[in-house]
Amino acid sequence: MMGTKISQIQKQFWVLQNVYRKNTAYNIASILKIKGEPRKDAIEYAIQQLISRYEALQVYFEERNGEVYQLSISDKPDIRIDITYFTEPLQEDKLPEMVMNEVNGIFNLAEWPLFRIKLFSFSDGVHLMTIVFHHIIIDSHSKKIFSEEFSGLYNEYCKNSFSVPGKITGNFSDYITWERDWLGTEQFKKMLGEWKNYIPKTPENLEIPADFPKPKINNLQGKRIHFGLDKELSLHIRKFAEEKLVIPFTVLLTAYAILINRLTNQSEIIIGVPLTNRRKSEFKDTFGCFVNIVPVKVRFDEDISGIELLKQIRQSLLLAHRIQEVPFLMINDSLRNKGTNSVLQTGFTFEPPMHLSLDNLDTQSLAVEKDGSQLDMFITLWEQEDEFNGYLEFSTHLFKDSTAKRYINIYKRIIRSFLDNSGAPVSGMDIISDTESNLISEWNNTDTKYSGDICLHQVFEQQVQRTPDAPALLFGRSSLTYKEFN
Repeated sequence: MMGTKISQIQKQFWVLQNVYRKNTAYNIASILKIKGEPRKDAIEYAIQQLISRYEALQVYFEERNGEVYQLSISDKPDIRIDITYFTEPLQEDKLPEMVMNEVNGIFNLAEWPLFRIKLFSFSDGVHLMTIVFHHIIIDSHSKKIFSEEFSGLYNEYCKNSFSVPGKITGNFSDYITWERDWLGTEQFKKMLGEWKNYIPKTPENLEIPADFPKPKINNLQGKRIHFGLDKELSLHIRKFAEEKLVIPFTVLLTAYAILINRLTNQSEIIIGVPLTNRRKSEFKDTFGCFVNIVPVKVRFDEDISGIELLKQIRQSLLLAHRIQEVPFLMINDSLRNKGTNSVLQTGFTFEPPMHLSLDNLDTQSLAVEKDGSQLDMFITLWEQEDEFNGYLEFSTHLFKDSTAKRYINIYKRIIRSFLDNSGAPVSGMDIISDTESNLISEWNNTDTKYSGDICLHQVFEQQVQRTPDAPALLFGRSSLTYKEFN
């Protein structure tokens, strides 16, 4: 079978998965807690129907002569869902290793299927269902399509009342053909030129304070820490956004930009923001991975106020939406230096967890403690029951858990400070808690009594005698011992 050459977005995931073969940063995973008795046959029916309906769920990938092709399975698969039984009750704060292995299992892009669904049954009558895709076949909008249609198909099977599915507007291979033709048009060249004008030079690397030296190449090792914004703060965010005629996303992105600025003290930063890339009506509800992460530039001019920054970011988002079809790979290649891997080191998005509405079952999405980090730092938020919840995904090769938690707390303080003082310069926003302020005072209390009988250079020579091989001077990854420095 010849197959179809892959899209630029798929190419990005293909390259990453083949460079980091054991990494699962691009697993799109959901864990659903189910109370009641889920019907295995209804789940299998729903999955079978979705595979038959959507090309993206039928594909795998193959490389031939330097080109990667998307191929579809030739035979209709016989779907069977595995159930694992546990003799213990479910402990949500400590999920079984088998469940987490399913979430963090590696996909081989050359083998179908590129999704997995399993059931786990516990002694207290509670069930877990894991649904895991590789990002190369799905994005947030497709995940919504999947959850809605899976729920409908499951429910109609249980009722023995079947409906005729609506007509789909196109397959993902149609989009690939459209993109290949579009990349040769004047419109594409104009849009790429606008990206180059928007970011005319290679962005500086973000110097976010880290616990460990930054590796030359992001190895995608990481984890998540979940957090929430309480109802009072969430209500304040919504009211502020309404007053300023923006959406809460823009408010929370602005606060995140302030966080990165305060951590790095850099006057210009780039934040990756995923956009749906579905402006063409024929692909609005096509199943597949369309999402395109784009660089949003934020300038911190001297004494810029919070409200001025909010307006600037809103304008940047409007520009990015207008030219979002240009694949990130091409934006990145036009901007980066040869020695850099990507212009993006941090990102921000809104993406809710998967939700299923299954008759006679109570389903709840659980926090997924998934391995891997797509960037150095990436915040994902969503609105749920009048509160904003989410997680910070971070590189464990750069940050300790304690540092990630501290950055989350600083982010929360910045949100409050921004909402309360949006007209004030962002440089004056308080990001340090009282506890941290007292700790800094203790660190700075370095008064020490020295003998007046010897000079400072003699004190140093005494230290050389005591610890000749200890580090005396550190700069980046270089160091000098006391003996060398002496």
